[in-house]
Amino acid sequence: MKIHQLRFFVEVCNKGSITKAAETLHVTQPAISQAIIELEKEHGVKLFHRTNNGLELTREGSFLLLDAKEILEKIEMMSEKMSYLGRNKHTIRLGMPPMIAIANLGYVRDYKEKHPYVHFDRFDEASPLLRRKIADGAIDLCLATGDNSGLYHCETKKLTSVEVCACVSPEHELASRRTVSWDEIVRQELVVYKDHYQIGQAIAQYLNKHLPPSAELLESNNTSVHINLITKYGFCGFMYKSMADLQPGIVAISLEQPIWVDVDLVCRISSRKNRDIENFVSYLESIYREDGSPPEADPSAENNGR
Repeated sequence: MKIHQLRFFVEVCNKGSITKAAETLHVTQPAISQAIIELEKEHGVKLFHRTNNGLELTREGSFLLLDAKEILEKIEMMSEKMSYLGRNKHTIRLGMPPMIAIANLGYVRDYKEKHPYVHFDRFDEASPLLRRKIADGAIDLCLATGDNSGLYHCETKKLTSVEVCACVSPEHELASRRTVSWDEIVRQELVVYKDHYQIGQAIAQYLNKHLPPSAELLESNNTSVHINLITKYGFCGFMYKSMADLQPGIVAISLEQPIWVDVDLVCRISSRKNRDIENFVSYLESIYREDGSPPEADPSAENNGR
């Protein structure tokens, strides 16, 4: 019996559906189904009856639910105590998607200079992976795009919004433009992020609408590849403006149909009991209050923050 199996089981009971539990936990339905099957096989019991109205707990499932809730509550209490005891270790486990990380590394560096005893373990990964890590307690907090609601024992707050821009080299024919249309963009050699990245999802609907059937896209989730293709080989790509402005040799051009992506600050509730983490969260919030969030997109334009 494993902790994640109990978490999956309890969430299925809470939601009455494997599908809804998978959405809340940000895992796949097969992963939850397999966890329940493994529990049933290990103990030789059936935990659910499957009916036309959904899932109903068996007698054995009802007993397990009571104990599982108690076990998970004790694990969370233990986690909170260990976080409290570990406050003097001064380690903050911070996750950020690569493009968000580049735009925020200056803030992290400034904080470390003012608090040299604080150490950061950084995890630069896509937002879906960060959501899984923070729900499992592998990181303390993260900056993440996409749907960050309903994460287990976490609190979520919108930190800012970032503008998606077309990016070219200073020598590119579009470099002098303040804005650019999708009809113009799709005539360029394009490098894009795959759609499990939020920026990839944000631009996919526009590319699908305007891109000719015969057109070819180069897909890569490696930010260095994007920068290299844009600066050295004349490609047009897409980045958050806050990152593009930091890159030498890249010109950011606003889209005629603006796209904005929300960036959330997600923190484990137990982690905020750590003084260093609480101070860093307060620091980030104050930085964005002072800088101000970017202006909202034009109400007539689509907003792709979620």
